[in-house]
Amino acid sequence: MEVRYLFVLILCVIFIPVLIFIPLKKKMNHKKKIANTSYLESLPYYKKKKKTYKTILLASEVLCIMVLISSFLLLSRPSKTHKHVNEEYNRDIMLCMDVSGSVQDLNAEVVEALKETVRNLEGERFGIVIFNTTAVTISPLTDDYNFILDQLDLVLKSIKGRSPYDSDVSFYEYAYVVQGTVYNSDKYGGSLIGDGLVSCVNHFSKEDENRTKIVIFTTDNELAGKPLFTLEEASNYAKKNDAIMYGIATKNSVGKDLEDFKTAAQYTGGKVYKQGDNTTVKEIVNSIEKTSKSLLKVESVETKLDTPELVFYLLAGLISVYIVIMGVSKI
Repeated sequence: MEVRYLFVLILCVIFIPVLIFIPLKKKMNHKKKIANTSYLESLPYYKKKKKTYKTILLASEVLCIMVLISSFLLLSRPSKTHKHVNEEYNRDIMLCMDVSGSVQDLNAEVVEALKETVRNLEGERFGIVIFNTTAVTISPLTDDYNFILDQLDLVLKSIKGRSPYDSDVSFYEYAYVVQGTVYNSDKYGGSLIGDGLVSCVNHFSKEDENRTKIVIFTTDNELAGKPLFTLEEASNYAKKNDAIMYGIATKNSVGKDLEDFKTAAQYTGGKVYKQGDNTTVKEIVNSIEKTSKSLLKVESVETKLDTPELVFYLLAGLISVYIVIMGVSKI
């Protein structure tokens, strides 16, 4: 046990001996002022009462001293140092989705799997960016998980609403992943993968150097336009900003597009998974979540916690005993 205010205990060490010495000195100088009491003092009843009185007096004095010591100890604020390791509160995750038509089936599975991941987050921040010709921020980095889940639900409804297997959605939901993402597509084309990745990386704060930065990136890496950044340039930018990319490629991704995607992810310290490679998208998302969590920068934090309980119980017990003794002495 530690104490925060050591000077209080020093005062106790000085004050208590003085408190004991003064009454003791008075007792030593005490003289009888009543004559002819020798007969009374020789009586057994008197001796018994005197012995009881002295016992009670001694006990009450000892209890009073112990109460004072306990009070001083309580005032000194007993405490303990608690060490805990912070592993769960310094990771930022950005979901970056290519929402061109060829990636919609993959995106639907990824969003469905990520909803469970988001429910299990504790203090980590999560954000969502979608892109085609241009990038649109669905959510900046936040730890408001209910908001994130609502946005994922909207994205999922919009994706399914644009597919032949589910069309029972509102126009707002139908257009949710299209509005803004195909701006100037006649000039720049679509599926501008490098631009999408750079836009996503820009959402990470450069001031939070101690946070692990993770990008979950879905695409088939089939470029269909003129990007400002190639995928290679975008991966260089991600690495420069300490962002690690974990890619999920569609089951139709093959050849150079897939290899370039893998190379870009590996350069940032991540890797690429492929939809349908003897594993489900949910298993891929779980693997990314576990792998990225293992990269957390562990931070050991020390905090001082007050621990007055034991001293308080001791003080309460002493006062209770004192009250009982005083009550018995009056019987």
